[in-house]
Amino acid sequence: MKKAVGILCVPILGMGVALPMMASRHEPTIPPNTFIGNLPVGNLTRQEAEGRLKYWWSDQGQKDDVVLKSKFLPKGEFAAKPKELGVELDVVGTIASIPLRDFWGSLAPSGSGTTDVPLKFRYVEASTSALDKALASALPKPTPARVDWVAGQIVRKPEIGGLELDKDRLPEVLAQAMEQGRTAELPIKETDKHVPDDALDAIKEVVTEFSTKFPRNPPRTSNIKLASEILSGAVLMPGDTFSFNERVGRRTIARGFKVAGVYVNGRHDTGVGGGICQVSTTLYNAALFANLKILRRSNHSMPVAYVPVGRDATVDYGSLDLQFKNTLETPVAIAMQYEPGKLTARILGTKDPSLEVAIESSGRSSWARPEKVVHDASLPPGKTRVVEKGSGGHAVTTFRVVKKDGKVVVREPLGTSRYPGGPRIVARNANATVTPAPAPSGATRQTDPPTPAEQPAVTPVAPPAEAQVVRSGPAPARRAIGG
Repeated sequence: MKKAVGILCVPILGMGVALPMMASRHEPTIPPNTFIGNLPVGNLTRQEAEGRLKYWWSDQGQKDDVVLKSKFLPKGEFAAKPKELGVELDVVGTIASIPLRDFWGSLAPSGSGTTDVPLKFRYVEASTSALDKALASALPKPTPARVDWVAGQIVRKPEIGGLELDKDRLPEVLAQAMEQGRTAELPIKETDKHVPDDALDAIKEVVTEFSTKFPRNPPRTSNIKLASEILSGAVLMPGDTFSFNERVGRRTIARGFKVAGVYVNGRHDTGVGGGICQVSTTLYNAALFANLKILRRSNHSMPVAYVPVGRDATVDYGSLDLQFKNTLETPVAIAMQYEPGKLTARILGTKDPSLEVAIESSGRSSWARPEKVVHDASLPPGKTRVVEKGSGGHAVTTFRVVKKDGKVVVREPLGTSRYPGGPRIVARNANATVTPAPAPSGATRQTDPPTPAEQPAVTPVAPPAEAQVVRSGPAPARRAIGG
């Protein structure tokens, strides 16, 4: 009996030693009857399953198109290979989602049921997929909010939010399509509105307005009207920055701007968009009285006639800009009103009746500019021509004074405006000499040469050192700094 028990103990002890050794060497495997789509991966190690899935995807997974449906697409749907959608199969992630069974689990009997594992995808292309290109022309574009001043009334138009592809959901949708006959609904989402609808309710009255006048000059007034129309309706949320150049854009003939008078380095000249500096100046003054924060502003090279010295704001696309920031707690809107001979800028919003804004100036100075003579060979002797009337130099320091309930709370320096002006420029022919008047009748004719004492001293007249020859042809490169 003892011998029989001993004989039985030997294999049991052997198994007790062998099984742990086998368990330590066993690599976990996927449970039997496990499928990824129609691909069986049961009893495979994770590495083996990854290899099989990669091969299946490269051979079978890319064969058929995936159809994504949407009412926003021109044909109602978009068909493409999965790789054309900017996504790829996440092989590692898909296999990692399958629970493995160890050595001891493999000894347990397997059930008769099956386990289906969904495919996992990941987005790999941010904006270059075929789907992005198809949506670019199909989806409606967002329309910004605008507020206008029409016949004494505020007219609000809420923002229309744009639509865009929800790329975060695209891998999930592609996985769904692979499980449901390769068809799914395209994930589209509405973009956030910069100006919420209820924010427009705070734009309910005229905060301030400022007007300037101008004479009849068709090209110039056309530019004023066009720039005003482009500006009008802009809405600024609290913290928003307004840029005149960004809003109006480049002034070109193709966009409807005309050639009109401008200031160029203290001289009168012409340029495309001449006159819109009156638009920027009018808006600048309205922004001042609305107590908006001025970020950028430049004065002309000469004072302008439509505002006091120190209150102008010249613009030049690419260099000089008018910028201000809405530092109020509520949104504001810009409303420009063009009338023949008159331009009005209004800042719309919620008015604070306790505030009062005034503009003051001090330290004004002026100085004369010397006359400058330039050479013009086309002029006859003794004749001159005024090339430029010229302007003296000016300087003034401007302040914004803000009162609350009648008491000064802010005295803000707006800077010193220096107008260098330009000299009066007169043209004459520096090489011409004046012909002596003929001798009166009855005078004795001089037949002998004059004696040395009588010989007149004749000195050629050279152009002044500062003279500039006036020529026709292309003008040199210059920057227009007025309008």
